Amino acid sequence: MTIRKIFYLGNDLLREKSEKIEFPLSTDDNNLLIDLKDTLHNFIEENGFGRGIASPQIGVLKKALCIDMTGSNPKYFINPEITYYSKEKIKLFDDCFSMPYIMVNIFRSKNIKVKYFDEFGKMHHKEFENDWSELLQHEIDHLNGFLAIDRVKSLRDIWSRAEYLEEFSSS
Repeated sequence: MTIRKIFYLGNDLLREKSEKIEFPLSTDDNNLLIDLKDTLHNFIEENGFGRGIASPQIGVLKKALCIDMTGSNPKYFINPEITYYSKEKIKLFDDCFSMPYIMVNIFRSKNIKVKYFDEFGKMHHKEFENDWSELLQHEIDHLNGFLAIDRVKSLRDIWSRAEYLEEFSSS
């Protein structure tokens, strides 16, 4: 089990584009997937939130994501590409391991289609909506050097996590 350091907003590596991963997976790439899962689960355990992580967040510029919506069933997305964005949008508060004290209020497409490979090299082309859609858009952004804060329309859409929790935990 390897828990990796998470890179934060301001680190230039987070603004770089990631490279595709080749199949069959190398030992290093297999270890990257395990490190993503272990780091994700450790972050959730320590911070009480989190559903996904992208490899640039742990300092590796390769196209790999680990998503775990339940905390016990990680899914890997290798070389993911969004092939369709719905015109219908949802507005949400987005948070990020790389910006742990900031929440941003942004728009994401309600539905997307994603082409990706699993850890076994099998290609998938699936449609995702709502929570899965916004999360995959967020994580795939990381692979292309974008952060959620890049999506804000106004400075008023940037909130501290403390202010967000105070505003919405009482409702």
